[in-house]
Amino acid sequence: MKFRVFYRQQRDYTRMTEDLLEDLSRQYQKSFERIDPDTPGGSSIARVYDVMDFPTFLVTMDDGREVARRSGLPLPTVADLAAMFVIV
Repeated sequence: MKFRVFYRQQRDYTRMTEDLLEDLSRQYQKSFERIDPDTPGGSSIARVYDVMDFPTFLVTMDDGREVARRSGLPLPTVADLAAMFVIV
């Protein structure tokens, strides 16, 4: 499974998103692929998954199939995101 987080830099939610990811990583030992949709590579990955709202938290299988998604504000809690891991 892969956990991808799409978010833009220098936005009102950026620091809160990074703090949330740090808390989740510390509590559940999860790693994340941080994707900036304003870069060429990030933009193409966002198009593949039709990410239109930020931040978007996306869980995919290793083959790329989407399993769970949470988009937009307000930000989810650590428990909300942790629940996304147990769907598979």
